[in-house]
Order: sequence, then C-alpha cells, then structure tokens
Amino acid sequence: MEAKRVARAGVMTALLAVSAQVMLPLGPVPFTLQTLVLAMVPAVLDPATSVFTVLAYVVLGAVGLPVFAGFNGGIGALAGPTGGFLWGFVLGCALAGALAKVLDGRIGAYPRALVCAAALVLVSYVCGTAGGAAAFERSLDEPVGEVGVLGERGTVQVGTDQVAMQAAFEPVLAVVARTGNRRDA
Repeated sequence: MEAKRVARAGVMTALLAVSAQVMLPLGPVPFTLQTLVLAMVPAVLDPATSVFTVLAYVVLGAVGLPVFAGFNGGIGALAGPTGGFLWGFVLGCALAGALAKVLDGRIGAYPRALVCAAALVLVSYVCGTAGGAAAFERSLDEPVGEVGVLGERGTVQVGTDQVAMQAAFEPVLAVVARTGNRRDA
C-alpha cells in the first residue's frame, strides 16, 4: 500500500473511532454518528482500502482499545448486542466495494456513492439485528420494540432506530420466521 492510501485509511479509522463516541444512548444499542462516517468510507476510499479501514477499526477494538461506542473495546463487544453491527460494517464495506466496481462508469459518482452507502448500512443493520437477537437470545420473528432482559435491571427498551429498522425489515423477518429458528434444531 502506498503512503497516501495508508494515511487515508488511518484518518478514516480514527474518524470511525471518534464518531462512535458521539451517541444517543437509546437502549442497549446506541445511535451513533459512526453510521454517517461509515457511509463515507466507501465514497472516499477505494474498495480494498475501505474494507481494510473498517477491518482495522474492528481489530483495534477487538484487542481492547476503547474505540467502540461508549469507549468499549475487547472481544466481548464483538459478541454483545452491538457485535453484529461491527461485523456488518466489514461485510457491508465489502459489498459496497463490489457495487462500486460494478456501477463504475454506469452511473455518476454521487448516485453510486449513495447506492453503496445504502447497501453498506442495510447489511450493517441486518447483521446488527441478527447479532442483537442472538445476544438477547430472541428469535428474529419476535418484536424488536421491547427486548425483555430479565434480572436485576428489569426490562430494557430498545431504541427507536431499532423499531424503525424492524418495520423496514418486516418482510425479511417474516421469511426467516417461516424457514425456522436455528435454535429449534
């Protein structure tokens, strides 16, 4: 990798870490400014560098640096309620990079960036929904609006962005519900 690409990747990794700290704590999965920065990554960087950037961010958090929302870090964050989103960032960047290559020259740069950002966020939210359901030991066909976590803390209310996400992914959730829950096997 040449020096300019490494520098851009470093700056975008730092922006991901800083933007993760600007958040509205709406339940177990906070709403952060990181989504905006994440959508910028494939628009600013080439496909390989964008995947490297997001993967570097996830690895930095996995080794314990407090780069995730709420200054969290460590392997536990990748297995918790927000872990699906973090893995979805990497998969979404890979998809966005593939889309950018396919759409290059077919549509303008701005519409291409919007399509890639939408695909990235969609993959991130799908993975985040699945990861959150697994973390809370819920099936994907159960409502996301209120996740009952029994214990000393009582019931945890999921934020409004997850409720809106459930409405957007209701058809996907219905298909998953019809195909069966993996815990039933």
